[in-house]
Formats: sequence, structure tokens, C-alpha cells
Amino acid sequence: MSPVALHYLNVLIFLLLSPSILAEPPKEWVSQLKEEVTNNLDKINRYQKEVNNSKDTLKQRLGEVISKHPNDKQLIKDYLECIEDCLMGSVGLSETTKVTNEANNIMNEYGITEEIRALPWQTYLGIYNIIYRVKKAKCKQKNCERLTENKQNDLNVVQHFQQEAIKSQVRLNSCILINDVLTDITGTLKHNN
Repeated sequence: MSPVALHYLNVLIFLLLSPSILAEPPKEWVSQLKEEVTNNLDKINRYQKEVNNSKDTLKQRLGEVISKHPNDKQLIKDYLECIEDCLMGSVGLSETTKVTNEANNIMNEYGITEEIRALPWQTYLGIYNIIYRVKKAKCKQKNCERLTENKQNDLNVVQHFQQEAIKSQVRLNSCILINDVLTDITGTLKHNN
């Protein structure tokens, strides 16, 4: 074998052993992504239970506070609505950043192309982002400070459960969004394959 032919054979062997050449074929990506979708559906079910439990506890605690301060029912509801906007806005905005990073990490892990990166999941994320920004903007701090001191201890208990309910809801929203991303990517890879 001539030195030139030997050189080309070495280059060919090197290329065949290169990790980029040996990257998993799209069919393998599809099955792995499908598995991630299934795992995420399990997470979604778990978070949904968590949300339901948190909301039930919150309703119970709120009922207790309102029965203790019946004359201030509307004031208490306005106050808690304001706090919810503040919490939902801030928790939601930090969570959308985490979702973006998680989606990008998944795409990097599977070597997803730029074409697939431009799928509608970015629109979904944008919608969530706008919802949370609007929530945050709706919070008027002066409305959050209208109640008298004697109710504050009772409201602190409700706020704790309100915060847990909001965090659970945002986690659920995020998990659903990531699942949408994975489903879109899986469908596109399957279609392109």
C-alpha cells in the first residue's frame, strides 16, 4: 500500500472513531426523548397532586382566617390577591429562566440543530413570561399593606400556604412547558428520520 493510500486510510479510521461521527443516530434520539417525555408526564402527575393538595390546604386556612375576621372578608381577599400577583410574578419569572436553561441543556445533550431550536416552545415560553410579567406589574404594594396589625399573624399563616401553592403551580407550568419542548423535538426528529 502506497504512503498516500495509507495516509488516507488513517484519516478514514480517525474520522470513523471520531465522537461526532459516532454520535447516536436520530432514531436513538427519538427513543431517548420519548423516555424523557414519559418521565416528565410522571412529574406532571406528581406536581398536579401537589398543586391540588396545596390549594386545598390554602382554602381551608383562608376559610379559618375569614371566619375569624368576617367583617374584612373582601379586604382579606384583595390583600391575598395582591400578594399572589407579587409571588406568581417573581417565582414565575425566575422559573422561566430555569426552563430556558433546561430546554437548551436537553438540546445540547442530544445535538439538536438550530432548525429544531426554532420550534414553537420559544413561543410557549414567551407567553408564560408575559403572564408572569403582567402578574408582577399588577401588584400595587400599597394594596398589600392595607390590613391592620391584629390580622397580620393570621394572614402570615395563609401566606405561607399561598406561597407553597404558587410554587407548586409554577413548577407544574414549567414541567408542562418542558414536556411541550420534548414532544415538539421528538415529533420533528421522527418526521425528519
